[in-house]
Amino acid sequence: MTATAHARGEALDGERLLAQIVGEARDDHGQLWALHRAIEAAVALPLDVHVIGEPVVIVAVEYDGNARRGLVAHCRREDGSEYRIGLADVEMPARTPAARHAAAYRAWVGIVPDVGAPATTPRSRRQHKAGDDDLDLSRPVELVVLAVKERAARCRLLGSGRVITLRAGSLYGIVAGHVVTVAPNKHWRHAGHPYLSGQIAGTRIDAGALGLVPLALRAAANVWDAGVEDRSAPDGRPRSAFELEVPPIPTGLAAAQIDDPDVVAEKLLEADLRFLDAHAYLADRLLGMSPQWALQQYEVGVGIGQLSVEDNFDGVLRGELAGNRGLLRCLSGYGSCLWRLERRDEAARVLERVLRLDPTDRQGVRPLLSAMRAGAPWSDAERS
Repeated sequence: MTATAHARGEALDGERLLAQIVGEARDDHGQLWALHRAIEAAVALPLDVHVIGEPVVIVAVEYDGNARRGLVAHCRREDGSEYRIGLADVEMPARTPAARHAAAYRAWVGIVPDVGAPATTPRSRRQHKAGDDDLDLSRPVELVVLAVKERAARCRLLGSGRVITLRAGSLYGIVAGHVVTVAPNKHWRHAGHPYLSGQIAGTRIDAGALGLVPLALRAAANVWDAGVEDRSAPDGRPRSAFELEVPPIPTGLAAAQIDDPDVVAEKLLEADLRFLDAHAYLADRLLGMSPQWALQQYEVGVGIGQLSVEDNFDGVLRGELAGNRGLLRCLSGYGSCLWRLERRDEAARVLERVLRLDPTDRQGVRPLLSAMRAGAPWSDAERS
């Protein structure tokens, strides 16, 4: 889906929901009461939202009978202070009941989404921070890892956008995108930021649990004719070409002019785990230390990409298109790592999928696959 199609679809969904909600209500007053009741029934409060890039919590949606004022969001800031603002000015979490009902209200107000806007916006906004009420130190805590430093990991609570820094005994083998289970020890705040200490009791890769909006797939300009351009395709059936969405670069990072590519990759993933090229880059860097560790980073990138490109996807992701490069890099790196670890059957399936997705083989996996099938050790491919 293109960005324009996403915006138009959001507007259309809002208008449809609005028509369902207001029903037979004839005047503004009746329609606003209907909208208010629908929002109260569908949206669980309190809810983390943003207003002009600042993290706030909606504690109530109000309507006092003044149709000119309309629906009002009762918000609480991080410092505990409260204020009220028009509901149309609140940025809701994407693809949630709150977002759908906010779109319906904006349609009622007459606010038309900008169809030229990207489907997702750069994270120039500040993130919500975990509070004391979010943690129960008597029970294991599940976190999504966003960035791994030498002695700490930047994380967010699983199922939430609230961030916290984890200090654990060892972070060896941990990568951005892991879901970690922590046996908590202590929780504190320093300079306004929350910290948690404890031991990592378990890790898993579960892209579906990360709460990410799948990268949009948009049709590429051409149709891939497998019978003409891909000599290895037996059926000659044309397949449509697609390109994956590239998440927008966070505004602050684009302006920072950071020279260290490692830092850039880490900050990209901290802002948005869907930057697949960053997963591939960090995995490539980890190869020299530990193929097993690198395998984890590649696998996370593959899993996030597969939220959009599932196993039954039958299109083509041409390797020369920038949006496709990250997933293809993660897949080819994942397959090569599996071969290096002597998991040859799995490696063959992954590398075959790379060729199926990109018959142009921009990643150069065809000779690797041939060598592996011939029984060559990984060391031979590494020298070639």
